Amino acid sequence: MLLCVEPNVSKCPNCAADFQQGWPYCPACGKVPKVSDGPSYQAVWLFALIGLLAVGFYWVASTANKEAAIRATPSPTPVLDAAGQFVQHCGKPDGQTFLPAKPQTRQLERTSLLYRSARVKAVFERDSPQSPDGWKSVKYLDPASGKQLNSQQIVKRLPCAVSTTPLP
Repeated sequence: MLLCVEPNVSKCPNCAADFQQGWPYCPACGKVPKVSDGPSYQAVWLFALIGLLAVGFYWVASTANKEAAIRATPSPTPVLDAAGQFVQHCGKPDGQTFLPAKPQTRQLERTSLLYRSARVKAVFERDSPQSPDGWKSVKYLDPASGKQLNSQQIVKRLPCAVSTTPLP
């Protein structure tokens, strides 16, 4: 028995009947067979797009949560020392001088704030730059004469100093 296979015969995808390749329609059912152009990547692109959107939404949500947590955490307010409180209440000084500490003479670090219009020079001391207490109020001087001012003179010349530090 000899089996003969025709090389130009195809099966109809609709009715499974044999028909010759190149025919525009199936002679058995009359439908036009669909010719495949290869694999379709439509589903692959759809899944890739959905995946990218999911990653994007996750990233936005996680970034928003971190930013909200950062905004919700209050930043610690630094505690102002005597000099910081003085500037906060009396405003920016017209001048500032700094004298470093001299360990051999046991002299502490000093800074002075000059308020020309009020004719007041406020002097502050601290043990060291790393001192946890910071600057401490020492005295108030008349910048022209260098003499120490009493509490009445300070109240008269620079009233804001009364609310920040104890007067001599």
